[in-house]
Amino acid sequence: MRICPETHEPVLYTSCTECESRRECKAGEIPTERVYEDEKKTVRLRRSTYADNNSLAVIMYELTDPEHNVWDEYGEVITKNLHVSYGGNYAFVDENNCRGIGKWLEKNGIAKATGILCASDFVNYPLYEFNTELIPEIED
Repeated sequence: MRICPETHEPVLYTSCTECESRRECKAGEIPTERVYEDEKKTVRLRRSTYADNNSLAVIMYELTDPEHNVWDEYGEVITKNLHVSYGGNYAFVDENNCRGIGKWLEKNGIAKATGILCASDFVNYPLYEFNTELIPEIED
């Protein structure tokens, strides 16, 4: 976990210069980079819950216009609702549609694999324990 040098709060960022250039450093507010299919993207995460079982849902948003700080409107859900809930900080990660996301989550200290898999539609989805303090809730 990284700590903001100004506010001493946990943050996601790739270098201190990004953090120091901002006035506020709140968990998940500082974008981090993700390399996907050889393309580097600036992303941030938000959390919510699935309506049917209240399990954790995590959405990744991409910075689409850095000059004007515009983020994509809908994001990509990186978790999978398999109708099995392990509680507040646990979610199945959608490695099928977002390849490499599990390793990226672990590398950035956002989540860690539990070793539990759940099969759905011929795909095994790994269960991760998320550090939800690093992922702000979606604001209505």
